Amino acid sequence: MPVGIARTEVVCPTGSTLREVERSLIAAIRSATSFVYIENQFTSATKIARELAEQMLRVPSLRVVVVTPKLHSSWLESQAMQNGRGAFIDCFSSAGIADRIRFVYPVSGNGDTEAAVMVHSKLMIVDDLILRIGSANLNNRSMGADSECDLIFEATSDEHRNFIASVRRRLIAHFCGLDEQTVAQNDDRLFALLDDVSREGGTKALRDVESSVLTSALATMVQPVADPERPLHLERAASRMWSTKTIIGMVSIAVALCGLAMAWSYTSLSDFADAGRMSTLLSAYSQSVWGPPFAIAAFVVGGLVVFPVLVLIAATAAALGPWLGFVTAMTGVVLSAFVLFAIGRALGRERLQRLLGRRTARIQERVVGKGILAVVVIRMIPIAPFSVVNVVAGASTLPLRDFLVGTLLGMTPGILAMAVLGAQIADLARNASWVNILLLALAFLGWLAICAGAQFVATWLAGRR
Repeated sequence: MPVGIARTEVVCPTGSTLREVERSLIAAIRSATSFVYIENQFTSATKIARELAEQMLRVPSLRVVVVTPKLHSSWLESQAMQNGRGAFIDCFSSAGIADRIRFVYPVSGNGDTEAAVMVHSKLMIVDDLILRIGSANLNNRSMGADSECDLIFEATSDEHRNFIASVRRRLIAHFCGLDEQTVAQNDDRLFALLDDVSREGGTKALRDVESSVLTSALATMVQPVADPERPLHLERAASRMWSTKTIIGMVSIAVALCGLAMAWSYTSLSDFADAGRMSTLLSAYSQSVWGPPFAIAAFVVGGLVVFPVLVLIAATAAALGPWLGFVTAMTGVVLSAFVLFAIGRALGRERLQRLLGRRTARIQERVVGKGILAVVVIRMIPIAPFSVVNVVAGASTLPLRDFLVGTLLGMTPGILAMAVLGAQIADLARNASWVNILLLALAFLGWLAICAGAQFVATWLAGRR
């Protein structure tokens, strides 16, 4: 039997793309006169849908069956591909030929229990004359962005055609729990046969795909990236993004932040970075309902100008008392961290993702659920100014959830100690003993164990999702 090879291959960013898969699909569809059978994991290439709809309008006797999954497995697939499938199906509804095409998904049952069967195949049979099977999905990526290879078998004799017809009938029979002969006897009423099998409630059937699972508003943002019609060429975009001017700007921001941090410690500004002075300022509002909001605002503003966060914590505890001071300081720290994290993400995340290109998704998969303990350690043993850490974290791929949880866990012991045990900690510093040092070390290790436990729980939950 003659065999053709159809490829999709991106030659180079500036060169042409081999689109043999798309061209051969369109050619096969335009030759269809009676029946097209498709099995495919994804159906989102609306160009192919429009070609098929136009051929069905030209040939009123043409019928189509598409076997596809009921749902897609991951969040990205469900948002991008299922929404694309909705647009794919709409092409036939808009053309007024939805009654001649069936979108179905396979199920397997045992008593009252039934489960949808995943469809991963990429296969198409046209008029029992053409059989194609390979790697290409009916989505935009396979038409022009990914590397694909399909084999196309073309019947040149009755023997060839009978074999392809047998393949089609055996596939349908497999999904419906029937034999090949039964399908062959019902070729003229295939849609009715599928409905009969579905109503009988046997162990296998092909059910109609429900329109309610096909659309998602969020997919309008996800689909252009997840299912592009052309290569994104992220490396080339990154080279344009990271120009000399951009690099100078980012370095200038980093230098300015570090310079501010040093200014509060080694210049005349250090007179203002005094816990006593800040405590006196906050005490004026300590008896007012505006005391805590004013202190929280001070944390946010202080974070923006890289004011020493420890001074603000100590001043808040002294002015508002241990418990109200603790709650206020913790709220201020988390809100300040969030604001600076958001600024860092706005400044750097897009550039970082463009720079990493295709590697970004893999890196993010490894980072998600695994960054809490790192943030905790940095918070408990500060190796850089609070504000600088927040901005740098925002510019990375660290998830916001891990950042906030790590900040909360890492800052809590220090804030709690300064709010409740300020005098005792100072006395320990003046009268250190091996017993006191040992107790402090055990307390530190105990808190680290709690943080590690939180890290384990977060990783476990991420794995379950």
